Amino acid sequence: MNNNEIKNDNEYMEFSNMMKEQYDQLKKENKKLKKKIYDYQKEFCSIYGVLRIIDFMASELINIPNVLIELIERQRGALSDLVEKDIIKYVDEDQEELDEEEQIIVQMVLNEE
Repeated sequence: MNNNEIKNDNEYMEFSNMMKEQYDQLKKENKKLKKKIYDYQKEFCSIYGVLRIIDFMASELINIPNVLIELIERQRGALSDLVEKDIIKYVDEDQEELDEEEQIIVQMVLNEE
């Protein structure tokens, strides 16, 4: 081996190590983002459930201003679309098996509909 080959091999190894570090860092960040998305999904499902309860309760009460009922219904509809399109779809496509907590959340959302 001559010096150029050794130099090229060393450069190649340095570059490989640098790329592996970058890959590991991106993988770590991706995992954090997926966890954050999952946490947001749980929060949206909880908010959606509470809003459905408020909507049901408001429809049973007397003397509630129509504007308030309208606002509740619009927010529930918007959140319902978000849950159906983004959260339930995300769980179905990106995860082959759901853990117990995810199954409970999905069942709660689907049963309320």
